[in-house]
Amino acid sequence: MYPNKKVCSLVYLCFFGFLMLQLFITFDISRNWYPFSPYRMFSKNWTDSIVMERIRYRNLEGQFFFPWELIRVPFFQANQMSFAVFMDLNDPAAKKELCHVLNVPHLKVIREHVQYNVSAGKMDETIKTQEIIYECAK
Repeated sequence: MYPNKKVCSLVYLCFFGFLMLQLFITFDISRNWYPFSPYRMFSKNWTDSIVMERIRYRNLEGQFFFPWELIRVPFFQANQMSFAVFMDLNDPAAKKELCHVLNVPHLKVIREHVQYNVSAGKMDETIKTQEIIYECAK
């Protein structure tokens, strides 16, 4: 059984109406359209000289790894897990367990402060500070 013409027309009208609304709020930067999303999460024009804190891992050969390269979950979850375990928690058992999950021998956990500067339309990074905050055994 197929829906009648009236129902199909109403569905098409709602779909195209929502599509037009979404296009409008995506390009209207003057106001917030909560609860609708403008999908501009990663399109912000960042200013110069942003300093961010991050965690990376370094193996015995001196290779650096971001958390999501060793913990096979989405990058934001891997970052959050690394920050929570190695910086926020004071729990040696949790640190040891995460090292076990990482499964890389003698891994060093590195805390970095990175400055990003705009150069020729791109963001260049400069590592300002680097410190070892934990060393995984074996």
